[in-house]
Amino acid sequence: MVATTITGLYAVSLAQAPARRYAAARHTEYAVADVRRALAHDLADVGFGVDCGDPRHGTPNPLVAAVMGLVA
Repeated sequence: MVATTITGLYAVSLAQAPARRYAAARHTEYAVADVRRALAHDLADVGFGVDCGDPRHGTPNPLVAAVMGLVA
């Protein structure tokens, strides 16, 4: 449901309809799959604009560090 909403909002924000993957003479509208493909392409280039840093090292939690210090 969230993915459908995000795809719909992305489609509304586009200035021009995305290119049809399988164009047909009878259909001038774009398909939802075309919007999803355009959204995936844009996200692959830019991402969500969030830098997660090094995924192997999380931020230290002081509470967990204190408990682990007491246990060790």
